[in-house]
Amino acid sequence: GLPGPDVAVRTGTARDAQGGGEELDIEAHDPEAFDESSAARLGAWMRANAAPLPVGVRVHMNYEPSFLTAVAAVADEGRSYELFLMFNESLREVHVVLVDGNRSVYLIDRGFQEQSRSLREGAVRRAGGEIVAIDSRTGAASGERSREFYDVFLSWWASVDPGAGAGR
Repeated sequence: GLPGPDVAVRTGTARDAQGGGEELDIEAHDPEAFDESSAARLGAWMRANAAPLPVGVRVHMNYEPSFLTAVAAVADEGRSYELFLMFNESLREVHVVLVDGNRSVYLIDRGFQEQSRSLREGAVRRAGGEIVAIDSRTGAASGERSREFYDVFLSWWASVDPGAGAGR
């Protein structure tokens, strides 16, 4: 291979124990539960688990070097997702690209208020397994589809959030 960091992303083709993604039960979450303190914890988690985004995802998300980035694998009911996170701490804005095979959904949540999020669907192009481009259409996906993907993100976050369960 070429010199440089290994930024290969494992896609969940093999459904074995080494699949790299944790099994999650995706459930509906109250978007209001993702608040300022969640934002601070997400920033801390992303600093501790920082990972570079594939070039196609960086371009798609308008990556800036000051943003935090992380990558996670999520599995649910036999489906595997690649989760790419970018967090602009100064604007309290979380960017999530969720890839399901060759389809992507890009969510932006400003200030962690459900009404301010936008969503773009796209098609993923890969070279040698790495995402090199995402061709997206602007325009809202259906509310149902938006909720489905947002729930995948929130379920994943609930599974790793160090503050989850506090005060219960």
